[in-house]
Amino acid sequence: MLPNPLKGPFMYFDASTQFQVTKCPIRTSIKVNRNTLTVLLALSIAFVATHEASAETYLLKQGEQSHSRTVKAVLEVEGNVRLNPDGKKVREFPMTMKGNLQYDERLLGPEHPIAAIRHYTTASADMTMSGKPNKSSLAHSKSLIALEHKGAKASFFTPQNHLQREEIDLINIPGNSLLIDFLLPKQKVAINDTWTFKNEELVGLLCLDAISANDVKAKLTAVKDNVAQMELSGTVAGAIDGIATDIKLKGRVNFDFKTECINWVAIAIEEDRSIGHTAPGFRVTAVLRVLIVPRDIPETLTDEKLAKLDLTPDEGKLLIELESQTGFRLMHEPNWHVLSENEKTTVFRMVKRGELVSQCNITRLNNLNAGEHMTIEAFQRDVQKALGDNFGQIIDASQRVNSQQLRELRLTVTGASNQLPITWVYYLFSNDLGHRYSVVFTLESNLTDKFAEADRSLVSSFELLARPEPKAAPTAAATEEEEPAIQSASNETDEVK
Repeated sequence: MLPNPLKGPFMYFDASTQFQVTKCPIRTSIKVNRNTLTVLLALSIAFVATHEASAETYLLKQGEQSHSRTVKAVLEVEGNVRLNPDGKKVREFPMTMKGNLQYDERLLGPEHPIAAIRHYTTASADMTMSGKPNKSSLAHSKSLIALEHKGAKASFFTPQNHLQREEIDLINIPGNSLLIDFLLPKQKVAINDTWTFKNEELVGLLCLDAISANDVKAKLTAVKDNVAQMELSGTVAGAIDGIATDIKLKGRVNFDFKTECINWVAIAIEEDRSIGHTAPGFRVTAVLRVLIVPRDIPETLTDEKLAKLDLTPDEGKLLIELESQTGFRLMHEPNWHVLSENEKTTVFRMVKRGELVSQCNITRLNNLNAGEHMTIEAFQRDVQKALGDNFGQIIDASQRVNSQQLRELRLTVTGASNQLPITWVYYLFSNDLGHRYSVVFTLESNLTDKFAEADRSLVSSFELLARPEPKAAPTAAATEEEEPAIQSASNETDEVK
């Protein structure tokens, strides 16, 4: 099979001396010698073969000198957020966001338990939705961030504290510099060569959980001044927390042969995401710009500094901190998400592999007088009354004083809502000052195994914060008719179907 001459530049040459031309009144005839054609064909084949063999190829591979670098990333987003607060009518709200990140990053070898560690000097975002501004930033005490690398995804944790969900969302942006080398070809390439990507190679780069299909293609367009210039474009069909999202990409990437690393990325991202179990949907256009500059290992990331840190990743370090405006603090697993929050109630939802498993309502109740507590018998009566016809039976009841010195009442109740078997787990926390919180977990009974008593791990770190004192209720008996969290729990079952 002959090489394709279109892959190389065209060559023009004068072959007129090889033709015999005879003019006549009607037409011009060209007589070509058979031997001449053979020679021309042989020359063409030889030229193409020589050109193909001599086309310069390039190996674009990250080198060790870029294992310590400074990274600056700017992400600008504009579009509409979709919400359906009543579960029916979808409403859209305009939004804009600009995020700025700058950090020193050190990639670590297999002798380390993590893939990389970063020291952030800047991490902030300014967001406006429906004209209302909101600013978020990474706490200075959490500027040191470790990254665990599993497959094509990265997990973030801080060796000295716990991150909040907003802080993780702030630093976990598309184009993660730890994963950016997935954009490079796996073999040598020549100018105009193209390559494609496996789904798993794009998952972490786009902050998704899964990709079902993609047609993203990259191309080496030029090599100038020791810099390889690449283009990439295509579409991605993916999902996050079980919710579908469609993405369109178009961008440019530069690879510096001197420093042996990608040193510049600019990508335009159009994303259309459906409304999820725990988050709004959106239709947005984002522009990401990343600059990477190799450097000597900074003082904050030296071997001596790292030796003083516990960098071994474990489930405890990946717990997320929540300090609620409702007046409590706890640590929760990443599969719990805050759905809504106000000064009285915080609502969580648990999503596992895209499936909605449970909902949890934490509600601040009216105070009792100091030293007063509700008995477990009274708690059982209130729960049964609140569930009404949905109540089936109480299958477990317990009480104790937990590690935070809070009195804890716990009930497991089965029943039905709209003919669907439901399990509820009720907690009542109180302290000697009369402060009280109700915690209610709701799940379909056939999801009990997947739930795996996740209530116990969520409430294990539950603690009360100092807060303004609401008006104290006179007695426990006087408040039995007004338990808002208990009464509202039965109304939440429809939301977890």
